[in-house]
Amino acid sequence: MSEPDQETEAGGPLPPLQMTLRWYAGDEELPVDLLLPADPVGPQAVLPALQKLVNEVVDASVKALEATGRSVSCKAGCGACCRQIVPISDFEAHAIADVIARMPEARRAHVLQRFADAERQLAAIKPLDDIIADINGPDRYDFAVAYFGYGVACPFLEDESCSIYQDRPLICREYLVHTPVERCSTVGQGGIGVVPISRASKALFRMSTITDEAPSETRVPLSLVPYWVARHPADFKNTNGSGWMVRFVDAMMQSDSEEEAAWQRAKKKAADQASSPAGSMVAPG
Repeated sequence: MSEPDQETEAGGPLPPLQMTLRWYAGDEELPVDLLLPADPVGPQAVLPALQKLVNEVVDASVKALEATGRSVSCKAGCGACCRQIVPISDFEAHAIADVIARMPEARRAHVLQRFADAERQLAAIKPLDDIIADINGPDRYDFAVAYFGYGVACPFLEDESCSIYQDRPLICREYLVHTPVERCSTVGQGGIGVVPISRASKALFRMSTITDEAPSETRVPLSLVPYWVARHPADFKNTNGSGWMVRFVDAMMQSDSEEEAAWQRAKKKAADQASSPAGSMVAPG
């Protein structure tokens, strides 16, 4: 990481820091050059750098897939994945709320109405706080399959396409399939081939909530962002961009083991159900 090349004027912002983060796309090392704020900032300010990281990792992963003769099936007009629960981090939730707040008044009112409609649909099925608790619980993979069965689309999904594509969360950027799109409507039944991508998004769940004393994770359902943000005002501690990236890498390493444990629990539960006389559920692929 380089230091600023020049002094800033008194009271002005410091020039951005330059960092090269070495990531992996499959077995290939991928150096990604990032610009990060030198001034103390909240975690939302490093999202552009993280989006750049994910975009480059995804591009490299898609090229590796194409080298095997396969290709990505996702395309405009196919929004099945937008009916999944789509968990995002706490600071991404606030960033999405800011995206909504910056919309022209008429557009903002339209989008907020769509969120209100989604809240009503979900509340008729299950209390909203229970939905949030379930996606943060130990059986979140199982709940994700159940949620898909609710059939509630992301409020940003219009004409089966994402209406905030440039600002979409990291987890949405990382989710691509290479199997026929018709299979995407059968989440939990297997047969969906997801493009293997080293997912940076999983680190974000604990990036801003992590502490040395009590590591924790926060997942916010994208469909409930206004509901969640209204109950959790932004109160992030500020640090410079390199400090946030250190926390990102630390969170990535800690998330690996926790994510694997949750996945193994889901597979065991699915196997137990499948072996029972009435069982038929298959863990999500």
